[in-house]
Amino acid sequence: MVASVTNKLTPSADAAALTMVDNIIAYLEDQADYLYGDEEGTVAILTAMANGKFKHKHGEKRVEKPAYQCYKYVKVALVRTQWAKATPVIKDPFEGRSASTAGQKLLDNGFTDVTDKMPDSRWASPGDVSVYAWTAARLASVRSKPGKENNPNDGHIDVRSYDNYLTDHIPQHFRPNWSIYDSPRVYRLYHDPVPILRMKAFLSCLREYEGQEDKDEAKRYQLLNCALPGTNTKHFTSFETHPWADVSKEERKGKSTAAGAYQIQYTAWVELLTGKNSAGVYTANRKMFSLRANENKFTPALQDRMAVALIELREALGHVRKGEIAEAIDKLNTEWSSLPGGTENEGRRTADKRPMDTGYFNELFDSYLVEEKKKAGVK
Repeated sequence: MVASVTNKLTPSADAAALTMVDNIIAYLEDQADYLYGDEEGTVAILTAMANGKFKHKHGEKRVEKPAYQCYKYVKVALVRTQWAKATPVIKDPFEGRSASTAGQKLLDNGFTDVTDKMPDSRWASPGDVSVYAWTAARLASVRSKPGKENNPNDGHIDVRSYDNYLTDHIPQHFRPNWSIYDSPRVYRLYHDPVPILRMKAFLSCLREYEGQEDKDEAKRYQLLNCALPGTNTKHFTSFETHPWADVSKEERKGKSTAAGAYQIQYTAWVELLTGKNSAGVYTANRKMFSLRANENKFTPALQDRMAVALIELREALGHVRKGEIAEAIDKLNTEWSSLPGGTENEGRRTADKRPMDTGYFNELFDSYLVEEKKKAGVK
C-alpha cells in the first residue's frame, strides 16, 4: 500500500499525492468501457479481480455511455488504487446503494470535506470526489414512474480529472448534467493543486483583456460596456443583480448589456442562473449551480464562477486546467472577442503599445501563474 500523504486543505504538489491522482484517473478512464451487470456487487467485482477471475473485457460499452452505476465504478476504482482503507478481507468500504450517501463513507476513509474551500465543483482539483444529490424536481420525476414511487435520491458521484468528471463513463461534453443536481459536496484525500492556479491565472488574463479600459482591478467587476438608460457612467454600483436586470426589454434593444469583469451579457446571466433563454425556454444545460441562500446575483465571486461556467460550456476548461492556453483561446475568442483571434482583438494594444496577441497573452498568463503559485506556496 502506498504510504499515506498528509491531507492538507492548502495546495501541495507532493509527488506521492500526484502519483495517487494519476493512478485513479488512469483507472477510471481504463474502466469506462466495462459494463458491470446490475447483479454484480462491488465485493463480487473486487473478489473476481483479486482471484484472477475477472471476466470483463474492454469494449463492452462506449466510454461516453453511462452505465447508471456510478457509485459502483467509483468504489471499485477507489479500492483498486488504494484510496480506501485496507482490510484483511475483501469488503466494500463504501457500503450503500445511493451515491448521494457517500459523503460519510469518504470521511470514514480519511477524506476531508473541502466544499467550502472552493466556489463550486468546477474548481475541484484533480483527485477530488464530488457527491451529488438529485434536485427535488429530478427526484419527483423519477418517482413519478411506475414502481419507482419510493426510489431513494440516488444522486451521483464522480472524480475530478484534469479535463473531465470521471465516473462510470467519461462525459462526452466534459461536464455532468448540472441541471439535475443540487450543488455537490467535494471530498479530498490526494489532489493536484496546479490546475486551479491555472484557472485563476487565466481569469486574471480575461479581466485584463475585457476590462482593459479600467486599470483598477476591483472596479473591473463594475464595468459596463454601455451606460444604463438615464445615466452617462460606464460603472454600476450594486452587485445585487445584473445591472441590466431592471431595464425593460424595449430599453435593452440595440444596446450591449455586457457587464462586469468578464463583460457577461444579460441573456447569458439569465441562462446561467435559470437555464432558460430570454424567451423562457430551457436551453442546452446552461444552468450553473444554485446560489447559496440570500446570495447577491452579480458579486465579483459569482462573476468568477460564471466566467468558469462559460469556459466549461465552450469545452475549454480542460485546456485551461492543463495549461493548453492556445487551444483554450481558440475555443473562447467568440465568447470573449477581445481575445487573440477575436473580432475585437485586431489592433488592440497595451498601455505601452504592445500588441495584445497570443504571445502577450502567454506572457501575461505565465506571470499571473507565478503569482498564484507564490500565494499558494506551490513551486
